[in-house]
Amino acid sequence: ACLVGSEMCIRDRTLRVQDSWAITGLRPGIPSSLWWVRDIVNRLTVGYSYAQEFERSPQVAERFHWRWNLTLQYTVQMRPLLSIRPLGWSGKLPLLREFAGWQLSPWPSSFGYGLTLTRGRQTEQLRDAPSPSPVVREFTAQQQLQASWRLSEGGLFNPALDYSLTTTSTLVPLELDPATGRQRSGSEIVRQMFSTRVPIYLGEETSVRQNVTVNFRPRIAEVLRLQRFVDMTGSYTVTYSWNDPRQPDPAIRDVVKQAQWQSSFRWNTALRLKQLSEHLFGSAPSADTSGIMSRGLRILRTVFFDYDNFQISFQQDNSSLNPGVLGGTGLTNFWLRAPLFRPQLPLYGPTAAYQLGLLGSPHGSIRLHGSSAFPFFGFSTTLGVRPPNAVLQENFTQRSVLDMRTSRPLWSGATLTLSWKSEFSYNRNWTLQTDAAGIPTPTAVVVTNSYSRTALFLPPFLFLALFRNTPERVLQLYEQQRAEIRASTPDTTEQNSRLQQALADAFRRGVESFRWYPGALALIMPRVNWILRWDGLEKWWLFRSIGAQNVSLDHAYSSTYRENTRLTDRGRVIDMQQVEANFQPFIGLSLRFDEKVWRGPATAILRYNLRYSYQLGAAARSIQRQVSHEISLQLSHTRRGFVLPILGTELKNDVEFSFLASVRRNVTSSHDVFRSGGQNGLRVDGSTQITVEPRARYTISQRLTAALFMRYDGVFNEGAAQPGYSTFQVGIDLRLGISGGR
Repeated sequence: ACLVGSEMCIRDRTLRVQDSWAITGLRPGIPSSLWWVRDIVNRLTVGYSYAQEFERSPQVAERFHWRWNLTLQYTVQMRPLLSIRPLGWSGKLPLLREFAGWQLSPWPSSFGYGLTLTRGRQTEQLRDAPSPSPVVREFTAQQQLQASWRLSEGGLFNPALDYSLTTTSTLVPLELDPATGRQRSGSEIVRQMFSTRVPIYLGEETSVRQNVTVNFRPRIAEVLRLQRFVDMTGSYTVTYSWNDPRQPDPAIRDVVKQAQWQSSFRWNTALRLKQLSEHLFGSAPSADTSGIMSRGLRILRTVFFDYDNFQISFQQDNSSLNPGVLGGTGLTNFWLRAPLFRPQLPLYGPTAAYQLGLLGSPHGSIRLHGSSAFPFFGFSTTLGVRPPNAVLQENFTQRSVLDMRTSRPLWSGATLTLSWKSEFSYNRNWTLQTDAAGIPTPTAVVVTNSYSRTALFLPPFLFLALFRNTPERVLQLYEQQRAEIRASTPDTTEQNSRLQQALADAFRRGVESFRWYPGALALIMPRVNWILRWDGLEKWWLFRSIGAQNVSLDHAYSSTYRENTRLTDRGRVIDMQQVEANFQPFIGLSLRFDEKVWRGPATAILRYNLRYSYQLGAAARSIQRQVSHEISLQLSHTRRGFVLPILGTELKNDVEFSFLASVRRNVTSSHDVFRSGGQNGLRVDGSTQITVEPRARYTISQRLTAALFMRYDGVFNEGAAQPGYSTFQVGIDLRLGISGGR
């Protein structure tokens, strides 16, 4: 009975014992001037860690897990051993003297290598299992490589290259003797690692991640003597990944392999237009200068050149995901075959062009061919071969963004910020079906595009109604084309397609306040958005009379046009068009009051926001209009440190007051091509949201704090489908701090 009771006690208990130790950052410091000791041995860093865990629980009779890590790191800053100046002789030539100091340095400036070996094992015996659980083995090797090159200095583009590579491989097959299935000892595994491959075998790769970054700073402006006015920088980054789950079935071994890459190209240009105008035309003429030419020159410079800094940035992101990859990791093609212009075989994996983000197919190629038009040559790509008898789902995406912005002073205290932006997105999904020879055929191709740009859409509000940017105008433009299309196109399918295109064109023209660009440029070129800020209004008598110390007026306008399309067998189909205008705020007033006058910090913010949105659905052939008006007020005031005598004790007190109030009105209406709702459309829904929240906080000598707040929220909807509601909250918060000591 005692033995049974002891076993029951042991069975019901959970026991876990953990041990670990580590050596980190071990680095030799041999005092020697020999180069191989100084630059190799003394730059090695070694680390080792070991951990083990024993566990016993009601479910597990015994579980033992151990794991160790061995880390080797090596980094060195390399001296320039080889540099070439190909144009050093051209110091006196007019066109080439700018590049007399051009220097090529193919030798890397820094180099680093790291190796991490990880080995572990877990054995387990469950209490209710007749036999031990399968042994879980872990044995991996991870290698890291980093290198940097300053390839060119003093040249035209001056590229700098950063390269990093991380490979992960498995050595689990070395754990067991393939002939007997016996677990090998540690010494036997080490002998296998050094005898299988020279100098050492680190297993079969399961994943590869390669990153290539090229940064360049062109000297085009310096060549044109414009370096004081133009600054250009650029970069290109591509990340290549390769994964192999080590499928044992040879029929699908290559099918389950996967390769992908992501690339990003950036180009930034800064133009100092004001300095450039002074350099080209001299100092700006005074306002009282007489003469038509002088006045015209002054107006021209003010409109086009009186900007401190004009920023232009372009970014393009691409990605490609490709399952079903033949051969190895592709590093042999990248480092040993492509630089030597040798054929890049599928046996070695994806091509170098694919790894650099220049191709969407792992085993494709780029071909140069002639053309009858300028520039009389072109490029074409091929899909290459893939695993035979496979069905592969591939994806390719591209996103391009053009962003421009600048700012300028208008008058004392007023600053105007202008911005333009365009964005294009492309997404392609298809299914590749390969035959017995591995020749792929794309099927089920789905291509979608999305496009957005800043727009100049001035909604029909107050004086802006003069621009007639209304759904009614869009329908009028559509009706002008509808009669002609129905009369000239008897085929129903083609007629519907042309009517849909006419409605899309009418939407673009009807919501634009100005059409400065001709033809296709009107669709892709961004329009201007702006932000206006006027500081220094505290000098006005009205604000001085109430003790304002800082007053600013804000006005911001942002508008965006979006369009989503699909490419089908019948051509380009527009799914959605949308334009919206946001005045955030239409007018905003911020005040900060003088603390001496108000006996403490006090602020007030008053904002009026406005939002208009039109959305055209291609299938419904109707325009959804959403309008939102919001007015908000925020007040805050704090008085600190005033003394209040209580029971003969003078206590320092703080009082804080705040107030928030906002009213928002949302209205949604629908306008169809049949004008069934009249000029104002059919009211879909509407709501009014009201929020009022006063707060007060009182603090006595930083010990007692009392806070009182009230909040009212009301939502009033039109119609009975979604009834409104209102809530009223009241809260009191008391906090007392007591402290003491010896």
